[in-house]
Amino acid sequence: MEENEKPIKGLLREATLILLGTLTVMIGSPISPGLSKITDHFDGIIGNAEFLTKFSLTVPAITFALSAFIIGFLIDKWGRKPILISSVILYVVAGSMGFYIDNLYIIIVSRAFLGIAAAGNMNTILTLIGDYYQGKKRERVLGFQVATGAIASVVLALIGGALFDIQWNYPYLVYLLPAILLPTTIFILYEPKKQEMGDESDKEAKLLIDETEDTENSCSVEGLSTKWIIAICYFSIFALMFFFYIGPSQISYHIDDLGLGLSSFKVGIIMAAVMIAAALIGALYNQFKKFLNFHIISLLGFGLLGVGFLILSFAKTFAIFLVAALIGGFGFGFLLPNFSLYLVSNTTAKNRGKVVSGYNTMWYIGESLSPIVFQPIILVTSYSTVFLIGSIGFFILLIIPITLLILHYTKKNLKSMQSEKV
Repeated sequence: MEENEKPIKGLLREATLILLGTLTVMIGSPISPGLSKITDHFDGIIGNAEFLTKFSLTVPAITFALSAFIIGFLIDKWGRKPILISSVILYVVAGSMGFYIDNLYIIIVSRAFLGIAAAGNMNTILTLIGDYYQGKKRERVLGFQVATGAIASVVLALIGGALFDIQWNYPYLVYLLPAILLPTTIFILYEPKKQEMGDESDKEAKLLIDETEDTENSCSVEGLSTKWIIAICYFSIFALMFFFYIGPSQISYHIDDLGLGLSSFKVGIIMAAVMIAAALIGALYNQFKKFLNFHIISLLGFGLLGVGFLILSFAKTFAIFLVAALIGGFGFGFLLPNFSLYLVSNTTAKNRGKVVSGYNTMWYIGESLSPIVFQPIILVTSYSTVFLIGSIGFFILLIIPITLLILHYTKKNLKSMQSEKV
């Protein structure tokens, strides 16, 4: 970061990065509460209105996954700011198109571009956080980004629901909000110089070595190459979203299938509880990181999600569903900043854009595949069984942090023994 800059400028930069990070959760939150009203509007005008409406919600995830990796190469080749500014402008235009255009097919195309814009935005934001900050500061910014995104998903869903009560197309106005951040994006965020990025890579590599030697709670793992670390993060985020997305995609159907007679408002509270719990943990992530290393936090995250989904598979009352949602939300809040921090802390500025884009691609592939894979299983079993499968999946994923923890302490003890001999 530039030296001797005014504190207000640093705060504006940090706030801009954190708020831009919420654009990903904005993809579906404003319109998801009232998809049926969009269907009702176009029903009779076009065929398969219900299917096309649901597809309009999911198409951004598909284009996000398809475009993210290409965007990563462009970020490293063309620079961070050109991609970010273009992405924010495209996001505003494509996202708000549904307000101006009374054509579902055009809305679907515009939402496809929305996914591309979100990919450009999210990949660049994570890359810039890795470029601008190090150590505890990086942990804090990533933690607050998760917290802000979780809160935004709840607030935007409520705003979207209220706007649907006025008119079916009013929620699309929410996508104009990122335009407020364009001035600070253009004038406050700065482009890391390519010449400095080479020096920064050497500094970061040295920092990783120092952290491994001196810090118990570092993000480095002795004996693991960068390629292995990237592979671990990619697989972990894919598996996390693959199993986690059982919740948002199936929970309301699960509750209806049980015949509990819960109102839509109570179901909304259950879903909101997940994100509120995740927001709380995200805001406190850098405090947990002072006492716990990456592997132990991963253990906590997967373990809590496993317990939460296990309870969901047997829950029969609103109170039990709420408890399960909170437990799972705490686990989700631990894992999101943990893996992104682990990734950006073990990559250098020169290739960070490509690496981060791959991470986000795996995120959305996992999220997109989840309902496709589990729907046939639901048809032959039950919603309870699918949540039980999710629980088992999270418990199996505990193998990853347990293995890394064993490797971490084994290498550390061997190094300590060698030092004593010398």
